[in-house]
Amino acid sequence: MTKTDAEAIIREYVWKGELLLDEMNPGWAPDIDRHQFNITRCDSCLLGQLYGEFGRGVVKLNIAADAFGFDLSDQFYEDDFDDHWAWQKLQEVWNETLDRKLAVPHPEKELVPA
Repeated sequence: MTKTDAEAIIREYVWKGELLLDEMNPGWAPDIDRHQFNITRCDSCLLGQLYGEFGRGVVKLNIAADAFGFDLSDQFYEDDFDDHWAWQKLQEVWNETLDRKLAVPHPEKELVPA
């Protein structure tokens, strides 16, 4: 698997995870402490912060966590793939998602002639 392929898979899974959270836990994004957010830690990952612990979130949502971008699937551990890069990319994509969801729209500034 190339890194380009891996990133596409990660982005698809995160998109599915975002849709799931929007459905099951509307308004979830502001509940994430961005300074504590660490996708690799069970207590400070998305599910950890929203449900108290990664495992509780998996049970509550009744999901395979890797299919929704909350964990890495086995394919990222095969063929000497750089799983460290994959974890970093997963964190990055979730951060992009949080940035987008938490963005405050800026009103258009009217240009005033000098």
